[in-house]
Amino acid sequence: MKLFCQTRIKSIVFVALSTFFSIFLFLCVDLIFGDFIIPKSIPNELKPYQQLDKGWYELRRNFRGQDQYGNLKYPVETDRDGFRIKPKATIRQEKSGLIFLGDSFTYGINGPWEETFVGILADKLGLEVLNAGTSSYSVTPYLYQYKRLLELGRLKSPHTLIVGIDISDVKDEGDSWIWPSSEGHPVKRNWSAFPHGNKQQVVNPAKAWLRENFPLTRLLWNFIKHGRAEPLDIANLPMSSFTWMDWDQVDPSARRNSLTGPPDWLTRGFNNISVRSQQIVNLAHRNQGKVFFLAYPWPAQLAHKQKANWSDQIRSWCYESGCDGVIDTLPIFEDYVQSNPGWIDKLYVKNDMHFSKEGNNLVAKVIQSFLEIEILKRATNIAD
Repeated sequence: MKLFCQTRIKSIVFVALSTFFSIFLFLCVDLIFGDFIIPKSIPNELKPYQQLDKGWYELRRNFRGQDQYGNLKYPVETDRDGFRIKPKATIRQEKSGLIFLGDSFTYGINGPWEETFVGILADKLGLEVLNAGTSSYSVTPYLYQYKRLLELGRLKSPHTLIVGIDISDVKDEGDSWIWPSSEGHPVKRNWSAFPHGNKQQVVNPAKAWLRENFPLTRLLWNFIKHGRAEPLDIANLPMSSFTWMDWDQVDPSARRNSLTGPPDWLTRGFNNISVRSQQIVNLAHRNQGKVFFLAYPWPAQLAHKQKANWSDQIRSWCYESGCDGVIDTLPIFEDYVQSNPGWIDKLYVKNDMHFSKEGNNLVAKVIQSFLEIEILKRATNIAD
C-alpha cells in the first residue's frame, strides 16, 4: 500500500511538472515566435486615429506610422491637417482642386496608398488630390470634413468634390452619427451610454503587455471561450441587405415602428443622407465647387438579384440635392462578375466587404474616365 501511494504521488508530481513545463515552453515559444505566426496588433496610441470627446475621432496631424486592418499592417502618413497623403510625398500646392470625402473605402483601409482607389487615381492623373476619407465616417461627418476644409483654406476655386456614399452610411446615419447645433463636431448618437463617457478607458499596462505579447495564447483562449469563429458571410450582411431583401425582413433584431415595417435605422438613415447631402451640395455650390456622388457595390449588390438598385438610390439623392452628377461604378463590377468566376476573392479583401487592389483599380478606372469627360465638357463650354 505504501509503495502504491509513493508511486501514485510520483506520477502526480511528474504529470504536474510535465504540464507546468509544457505550458512554460509554449509561453516561451509564443513570446518569441508568436509574432511570426500572428502579427502583433498595433496599440491604439500608435495608430493614426485620435479619439476626442463624445465618440468623435479624427486622423492625427502629421502622422508617420502604420495602420492595421485584421492582420494586415500598412504605412500611413497624414498632412498637417490630418488628411491621408502619399508616403514621402512632397506637397507642391497648399490648395487642392480634387477632393474625396468618404469612409474606410475612400480612406483605403485595405492597404498602402498605392493600392487604394484614391492613390491609384492620383498616380494615374499625376495630380495632388486631397483624401478626406476616414474609417466609419458617414454623410454627417463628410459635411463636417468639407466645412473644415473650407475653413482651413485648403480648396481651390473652383474645385471638384467626390463624395463616396457607402452602403454602410445608411446604418451609420441611422444609428451612429448626429450633429447637434450645440456641438462643434458630430458625436455618437449613444455617446452618453458609453461606460467611460467622455474619458478614454484606462488600460492596465500589465494586461496590455500580456495581450500584445502572447498572440497564440490569446487565440487559444478565444477558441476555448467562444469556439471556432465562422468566416464572415460578406454577401449576406444585414447592413447591406436592404437593396435585395424586403425591408420588413432586414435586420430582424433591430427596433421597428411596426411589425411589418423597415428597421428604424433604415428609415432614419435614408432621411439623414437626403438632408446632409443637400447641405454638402448647397455649401459646395456657394463656394464654386462641383459635387459628384460616387456609387460602388458591396458584395451583396453583386451576389443577389436586386430589388432596389443602389446606383438609382444615389441618383435620387443627387437629384434631390442638385448634385452635379453620379459616378456609377456598378456596371463595370457587374461586367467583371460575369466574366470572372471567383470574383468575390479577386475584388474584395478575403472575408471582408472592402475592395482589394483589383477592386480599387476598377473604381479608379471609372472615376478617371468620368473626370476626363468632365474636363472635355468644360473645355468645350469655354470654347463656346
